[in-house]
Amino acid sequence: YYGEDSFRAKQKIGALVDKFTKQVEKSRHDIEWLDGESITPDDFFRVVTTVGFLAEKKLVIVKNILANKKLADWQDALLKFLDKQKETPEENYIIFWQTNKPDARLKLFKRFSKFKYCEEFTPLHSGKLPAWIKQRASIYNKTISEGAIKLLINYVGNDLWQMSQEIQKLANYSNASEIT
Repeated sequence: YYGEDSFRAKQKIGALVDKFTKQVEKSRHDIEWLDGESITPDDFFRVVTTVGFLAEKKLVIVKNILANKKLADWQDALLKFLDKQKETPEENYIIFWQTNKPDARLKLFKRFSKFKYCEEFTPLHSGKLPAWIKQRASIYNKTISEGAIKLLINYVGNDLWQMSQEIQKLANYSNASEIT
């Protein structure tokens, strides 16, 4: 998962973590978050090849590995490891999350883009943003007027992190069912 819209990417990963928790391991002991920018090859391979603690599988989320300054030294070993993965029941789940749009020329990114589940999260623009705002308001059992949507977009733009916080504030502040 990659792209400039880190809010929706984080939501997607959160949903996958919830699914893992419900279906594989309820205690969340076998979920590991790795800082890909600073991880060493030894640490990476140790984590992704170890069996889970309370479950047969682990969920490993590696954030921003393409920003690792020493990746060139061990990229080929990582590519070989990925080529050996066959989606068998014995393997751990690995999510690679890049919080920006990476250089498409990188060998590792080219390999990631061939994964069965590869998704880019681009910023929402004016056509899709109002629907997202309405959906977000509905989380708080609120509707939102078209005027309020336009005003929010004018003030906030398409920064979904800030937009989400503003909608939450408005929903908490408003006693009515519609935010105007």
